Amino acid sequence: MAKLAHIWRHPIKSHGHEAVERASLKPGQGLPMDRVWAVIHASSAVDAAAPVWASCRNFVIGADVAGLGAISAATGVDGRITLRHPSLAAIALDLDDAADQARLLDWSQPLIPAARPKATNVVRLQTHGVFDTDFASISLNNLASLAALSAKAGQMMDMRRFRGNLWIEGLEPWAEHGWPGRQLRIGAASFEVVEPIARCAATTVNPETALADVETPYLLRKHWGHRDFGVYLRVIAAGDIALNDELVLL
Repeated sequence: MAKLAHIWRHPIKSHGHEAVERASLKPGQGLPMDRVWAVIHASSAVDAAAPVWASCRNFVIGADVAGLGAISAATGVDGRITLRHPSLAAIALDLDDAADQARLLDWSQPLIPAARPKATNVVRLQTHGVFDTDFASISLNNLASLAALSAKAGQMMDMRRFRGNLWIEGLEPWAEHGWPGRQLRIGAASFEVVEPIARCAATTVNPETALADVETPYLLRKHWGHRDFGVYLRVIAAGDIALNDELVLL
């Protein structure tokens, strides 16, 4: 039986990962508190005063700033987000407050290489989260596929590299690659499987060390002929999901 083994959310795009045990999902939305905010940089085309969806290169992301990969996040009952990094002091933020947005920029600036554009603003979209897709997506990943990739890498790869939302156990490796166009159910929620996820340099970074130590896209191309790992889902029927819920293909 395939079941839900892990749920992760990322309140600030590329700035921290957080494990949760359950979530309530709605059509037209991603995982609650996932990629609600994002940091734009000096070369971004996004208007901080009226932000709209834009491609990921308009934001400060792990593919460009490896140090971001080691940030963890914890959201309190008051909505404040505490960020931790092995080389920085922990910081607690209310990102609806302009002063705390400025504190985030100052806190993260030491992680950004001098050659990269400086972080300038924190933005929140009014439609859906700041996802890599132009629709409200939830990413699903397969622990058996991770094990197969880890075997080629010569080390067990931490799932947090992939910044995925849902991780499933009990499947065959790469079973998920045959699902685009199909529907599935996890817990009380139903989903459409939209497309595979092409992986970038962000997945080369070890979240414990913030160092790039596995050539993930290269290994995917070499051994499987593509850069895909995981699939994007769209919620089509509302419902709650929780750890150990069964995944059923419809």
